[in-house]
Amino acid sequence: MEPPSAKRPSDDPSGADPDQLVLLTSVRTEFEGQAMAAALRDRGVPVKVFAAAAAGVSWEGGYGNAVRVMVRRADAARAVTLLKEVRQDSVDLDWDRVDVGELEEGAPPASPFGGRRGGLSPTLQVVRAVGWGLLTATMLMWALGEQMAIPAAVIGAMLVGDRLVAARRAAAGRPRA
Repeated sequence: MEPPSAKRPSDDPSGADPDQLVLLTSVRTEFEGQAMAAALRDRGVPVKVFAAAAAGVSWEGGYGNAVRVMVRRADAARAVTLLKEVRQDSVDLDWDRVDVGELEEGAPPASPFGGRRGGLSPTLQVVRAVGWGLLTATMLMWALGEQMAIPAAVIGAMLVGDRLVAARRAAAGRPRA
């Protein structure tokens, strides 16, 4: 969405309230909106980010309301100019000159998963283990019928227990025995 026009409030013949919030821009994520807001606040422009409506439906694959970045009508023109400057400055960043520090000897390179096994945190590993165990027990009960429900539930409980132990061992960094 395009930013508001660069008219100053004094140029506005309608006499609109200079303290009224106007849309500066809309973005897809709250992170992007908050980053813009932080850059504008650092330059003295008060700004508000409205992301609650977008966050409520983000589980639907990102479809939903956009995150809105809003400023006072009196600050709109200056915010548009500053936002353009911020975007232009960020394009010129030379990553070859950024000091990221030295890797310690013997230390492995950092994992993109932050130490998580298979990309999952230990808590999610436990949830996944319990889910697979319950799914297996349910399928066994369905396949074996009512007469075998209790043995199927016992087998399912054993599978869940095995998966929980395996997940805890993995979280502690110990291999499966």
